[in-house]
Amino acid sequence: MIKNYILITILGLFTWSSCNTASNDSDKDVTVEADKKDSSSVSKVDSDLPAGFKKKEPDFKTFDLKNGFVMKVRQPKGYNELTDLDINALMQNIGVDPKSPGPKPVICGFRKDQRNNIIIVRENSGLAIATERDIAAKLAQGQEALIQSYENMKLPVDYEKSTSSIDGKPFELLTIKLYESETREKVILHQKFYNGFLGNSMVTITVNYETIAANFALGGVLKTAKILRK
Repeated sequence: MIKNYILITILGLFTWSSCNTASNDSDKDVTVEADKKDSSSVSKVDSDLPAGFKKKEPDFKTFDLKNGFVMKVRQPKGYNELTDLDINALMQNIGVDPKSPGPKPVICGFRKDQRNNIIIVRENSGLAIATERDIAAKLAQGQEALIQSYENMKLPVDYEKSTSSIDGKPFELLTIKLYESETREKVILHQKFYNGFLGNSMVTITVNYETIAANFALGGVLKTAKILRK
């Protein structure tokens, strides 16, 4: 199943045109500048509120991972929850018929457009009992397979391995920069792959973003996320 989430994250980015609107390159520079202004002013919002005024609480969505766990995730402003059409398209990208019987990965998350989104994938690990050694081996195998997939496609990328946590749960983190060309002068996409275990299931959270503001919005989603047992 490791191959599946790799294809979901990679093919989802480059062949998701059937359920996403193509970006307008002529507006990109303006958008980036606006994003920088928005992100720089975020810290000032609370201090500018009148005394006694309560800021509106963000909307949270509860995703059932169907493995005994749920994720309570804040929906970032300007992002929409993945629709059935989105999820079915991602399923088909990995050769899974959404209507077929049998186990299938659970896919959920939010998207703004093709390159700014957060995708949560829960899939069976194939382990009857997940020992620490088995988990470490699976996570390492997943990261190496992902890196190899990029190399096979000859994409100009840099990557960095580290660790992180979401609501106290440990995750391996693979951070990737995708460049416009081999000169590596311009980054066209940032990706963060969080890979961990909940019970005997493997959970991969992919964050894709282009701008500073998008990184701020999507990073905040994981900082406030809650992972709960049903």
